[in-house]
Amino acid sequence: FAQYGWADADVSAAAQHASLGVVAVGPFDARSDDALGAMVSWVDLSDRTGAGFDSDETAFELFYRFALTGAVQLKPDLHVIHRPGGVSGKGVVVGTLRIEVTL
Repeated sequence: FAQYGWADADVSAAAQHASLGVVAVGPFDARSDDALGAMVSWVDLSDRTGAGFDSDETAFELFYRFALTGAVQLKPDLHVIHRPGGVSGKGVVVGTLRIEVTL
C-alpha cells in the first residue's frame, strides 16, 4: 500500500506525508490467518521561522498479528522514529501490544 497527503503549509505544520508499506497474510503455512507487516512513513514539517522543527520526521513500523481465534488477534508492534516531532537528536523506539476483537 501507499498513501500521500498534502496540506497548505500556511495553515498546517505538516505540509506533506507519504508512506509505503506491505502486509503479508498467512506468512507461514501453519499460521494462515496471521499477518506480517512493515511500513515506512515520512512527514514534511514546516521550515518556517518559529515553527520549532529542526527537520522532517521518518518512522519505520514492523508488526506481527497473531490470530488467536476467528475474532481475537494479538498484535505486537514496533516503531523506530528518526527525529520524532521534527527534533534533531536521538531517535526513539516504541513498542505496543494490541488486542483486537472483532464483534
